[in-house]
Amino acid sequence: MSGFAAVVNFDGEPVDRALLDRMGRYLAFRGPDEQQVWVGGWNQNVGLVHAKFATTFEGEREHQPATVDGNTWISGHIRVDARDELRDRLNGKTRRDLLAATDAELLLHAYAASGTRCVDYLLGDFGFALWDDGKRRLWCATDHMGIRPVFYERHRHAVVASNTLDCVRLHPQSDSRLNELAIADFLVHDFILDSTSTVYATIGRVGPGRSVSFRNGDTAARTYWELPAEDPILGRKPDEVIGELRHLLEKAVIDRIRTRRIAIYLSGGIDSPTLAATAAGVLPDGGRGLTGYCLGFRRLIPDDEFRYAALVGDRLGVEIRFRDLDDSCFDPLWHDKPTTTPEPTTNVWSFDGDRALQRDITSVSRVAFYGEGPDNALQYDWEGYLSHLLRRREWVTAAAALRDHIGADRPVSAARAGIAWLERKVRRPGTEGAAAAPQLPVWLNRDLATRLGLEERSHALRNPGVEQAHPWRPRTYQILRSNLWRRLFDRFDPAMYRVPGEVRHPYLDVRLLRFFLTLPIIPWCRDKAILRGAMKSALPDAVMSRKKTPLSAEPVRARARMLSYRYPRPRAESMLAGFVEPGTLPDGQAGESADYYENLRLFALDHWLACHKEAWAGVTDYWAPAG
Repeated sequence: MSGFAAVVNFDGEPVDRALLDRMGRYLAFRGPDEQQVWVGGWNQNVGLVHAKFATTFEGEREHQPATVDGNTWISGHIRVDARDELRDRLNGKTRRDLLAATDAELLLHAYAASGTRCVDYLLGDFGFALWDDGKRRLWCATDHMGIRPVFYERHRHAVVASNTLDCVRLHPQSDSRLNELAIADFLVHDFILDSTSTVYATIGRVGPGRSVSFRNGDTAARTYWELPAEDPILGRKPDEVIGELRHLLEKAVIDRIRTRRIAIYLSGGIDSPTLAATAAGVLPDGGRGLTGYCLGFRRLIPDDEFRYAALVGDRLGVEIRFRDLDDSCFDPLWHDKPTTTPEPTTNVWSFDGDRALQRDITSVSRVAFYGEGPDNALQYDWEGYLSHLLRRREWVTAAAALRDHIGADRPVSAARAGIAWLERKVRRPGTEGAAAAPQLPVWLNRDLATRLGLEERSHALRNPGVEQAHPWRPRTYQILRSNLWRRLFDRFDPAMYRVPGEVRHPYLDVRLLRFFLTLPIIPWCRDKAILRGAMKSALPDAVMSRKKTPLSAEPVRARARMLSYRYPRPRAESMLAGFVEPGTLPDGQAGESADYYENLRLFALDHWLACHKEAWAGVTDYWAPAG
């Protein structure tokens, strides 16, 4: 993934070229191909930096910062999908032939045609900073799901933006104070709930489907896309539904290949093998253009992942590299290693193994596919679906759906559930049980929890208001809109391991997501019937009939128990003091604790603080109060 940065001094002070060069050198881990700096503005007060990492055929000849008119300049990581459709849309609005245009040039032409509204119709994965000299405006945007990050920090007369958090912090006026609420979110939930916040109090993040404009002292944010909440599309024949999925999935895969070779995280389930089969069908070399990476266990816990993945590889002709996680899933020395990550993460105790895997994948291909999406988009929200059909007076469709639900694999239990659901609807129509909020960690400071409203915050996360809920797919909608996805995207971002590479997520194509969200849940979402129907005869029978199989045990806990691993001594105890109730710091053997994961999360924060202690040398005010 290419790196970029922007610095604008709105008071007209010339930008510091040495700072821009330093940013370029810093971003070289993202973009080793080429680093470029552009300086412009009305008084040489604007600087754009780009570190190139070519991941498409067009990207090999692309150079950024880029312009098509000398007035508007862009630097970013930009992959535009549906390029033919976009060119058709723009051809009537420009005199240029766009056939050979790079992705950055297409975005610039879209901006010339529609201004900041161009993101309303753009598709793809992107994060960028665009300087409009005529309007004296810096405009930043990220893609629909927030896959490609953009961070920014405002100073008195300046703005700094980048897709790399620590690059923003290179500015001499950057504020190192920490965001108390964001840290509390990490400790309680393992991710920051607010999509526009970071662990630093004054550094923001452009949220999914959002753009932010900076002009003089003004900052204006706009949401250009939200996950759609539409009625189910009823009455289609099974062949039509399956055919549409195949068509959309193929488009999503083709848009994301655009290179000679692809790596893929390949499991023995149905999701990633479906991607592999689709990619093998469109690559010139078929399955030989793919290299699969299967992660699993041989000794630590029972696991059949390798066996099923091998069946997929044999069927598709895909080379598979198997990676044992028995030892690397938990490094007992993690707390003593000088591992630095942009924000606190629980990846830290498997960091060395994860980084070695990223290096191996990048040696094969600059691009890897990841199959996350169907587990969330195809959740079996049958109760919400039937309730919606009844509200719409779709009596025949509701009766047929209830019949199909009861006549599934376990007819007795399904029938009981269906009857119980009907009884609830008759007695209390329109009511749904609220999800219980999780217990806060026993060691969490009570005064802090009360002051920040952490219990209420946890309850709101699991029980969104009516205005935020989907009318018939509440669980699916809630998860897809959650900032939990940020944890996944950050895990694969080059800034995590400082290894260049790009992970793409075909199932998160917005065209596919819209299709998934309008599918009648019964029958298509039960056991991912839509994927199994589309892959009939394409994948081995054993894989097609395999149910969703969770791990038989928690591997981190199993390894900690095997090693008799004890919780470490804190290294940044003074900074942790405000978060921990006195006398409750976890102690003893981690593998014997039922709440081992949240306890380890506390020590992951401690490790992150200790590894960044130079940022607070001589500072006593570490925290910026919430709000």
